[in-house]
Amino acid sequence: MEPFVGEIRLFAFGRIPEGWLPCNGQLVQITNNQLLFALIGTTFGGNGSTNFALPDLRGRVAISRNDVATPPVGAHTVGSVGGQETVSMTMAQMPQHTHLVNASNLSTNQASPTNGYFSSSTTVDYSAPSQPAYAAAGTQMVSLAPITVGSAGGAGTPMNNVQPFLSMNYCIATVGYYPPHP
Repeated sequence: MEPFVGEIRLFAFGRIPEGWLPCNGQLVQITNNQLLFALIGTTFGGNGSTNFALPDLRGRVAISRNDVATPPVGAHTVGSVGGQETVSMTMAQMPQHTHLVNASNLSTNQASPTNGYFSSSTTVDYSAPSQPAYAAAGTQMVSLAPITVGSAGGAGTPMNNVQPFLSMNYCIATVGYYPPHP
C-alpha cells in the first residue's frame, strides 16, 4: 500500500525506508522534494526558496492540531511546539499547608518523649537525659504562638518532566500518492 506524500509513520527498525526521510528537522532541497514542499511548505522551517525543513520529532510527542482554543487544551496549529523537559517549582506552585506541633499546658513529668508532648516547663536542661521535658500522652493541647519553623521550599533545582517513552523511528513519506484536497 502506497503512503500519502507527507504521511508520517513510526518504524520499529533503525534504517530509513526507500521513499521516506527521517523526521529529524533536517533541511531538504525543494527541487528534490517538490510534492512534499507543496504540502508542508516552511511550516517546520527553511527559507522557502531553495529548501524547507522536515518535522523534528526527535524526543518529542506528536499531538493533534486544534485550531480552536477550547479549554483545557488550547489552540495548536500544525507546526506549533510546546512543553518542556524540566521544570523548576516556585513557592507559588506549592499548596498551602501547616505543620502542627502538639504541646501541653501541664507541668513536665516525663524525661522520655515516647507518646508525650512538649510541656509548659520554663527551664529544661536538654543535656541532662533524665530531666523531664514532656507531659504525658493524652493531655489537653494548647496553641503555641505563631512561629516560623525552618525554610519553606527547595533549592529551585529543575526536576525531570519527561513522560515514560519508547524510542522508535519517525519517518515522513516523500514518494506516494498526493493527498486529494476535498
